[in-house]
Amino acid sequence: RTQAIQGTPTSVIAAAQFWFVEGMGGCCEKFRAEFRKQRLDYDDFNQGEWISVFGESSVSCLTPVVYQFLQLSEALAIVGILLWSAYVENKEYNCGLKWFIFLTHWSLTLQVVYLWLSLFTTWRANAMKKDQAQKQAKMPWYAQLTWVLQDILLPLTFFVFILYFGLVLPAKGGKPQALSFFTHGVNFVIMLLDMFLSRQPYYLLHGFYVAFLLATYATFTYVYHKLEGTSCTGNPYIYKAVDWTNAKSTSIAAFIGITVSVPVV
Repeated sequence: RTQAIQGTPTSVIAAAQFWFVEGMGGCCEKFRAEFRKQRLDYDDFNQGEWISVFGESSVSCLTPVVYQFLQLSEALAIVGILLWSAYVENKEYNCGLKWFIFLTHWSLTLQVVYLWLSLFTTWRANAMKKDQAQKQAKMPWYAQLTWVLQDILLPLTFFVFILYFGLVLPAKGGKPQALSFFTHGVNFVIMLLDMFLSRQPYYLLHGFYVAFLLATYATFTYVYHKLEGTSCTGNPYIYKAVDWTNAKSTSIAAFIGITVSVPVV
């Protein structure tokens, strides 16, 4: 039996208990819903809803034109960062095609693809809304790919930021260059802005896809090591913190990074 606190009506306490239980139950149900297997696919907007979800900003005061202008600005900024990175790495370290062996540059390349594809998807959705293009009720492949890439890149760019300043830079030593703040920070800020402006939902279960990409990259670094590949400076590893010469410690670190750090991120 509920005992009333002195001076407090029993009905008030009962009401508080009711709202607490209902609130906790609602939160638990929403949390469980995040891990239903249906969340793994990208079929949520196949009744024509995708046109509004991908064609409009979550910020209601932004017109489609202004929203697309912001998307264009994001895309041009990332292209600039990527070209700056490629230029510096080739000038200072003569990287050439080895530029592509780094996780940072995997994320930058995917981000360039994503932001331009996102802009195209928004433009296409608005064209359909204005009857300037034939409407598609089912979400087209480019909208699905836009959603997948956004789900991958938001945690990936944050993961790259944390890895660089928390693991790679301390192992490497020295002070970071100005470029490093753009390739390991500004790119994440751009993804945060993109997520804030967009209407695509982010489901927790979609974190599986970034985990899969990181597992693929870890496998790539191992195969690259076995093939006696070297970094731009001739080191027998891509990152000093991921040196497969010490296979046991590196594999444990990779496993923990993917299975523990990714879900937290």
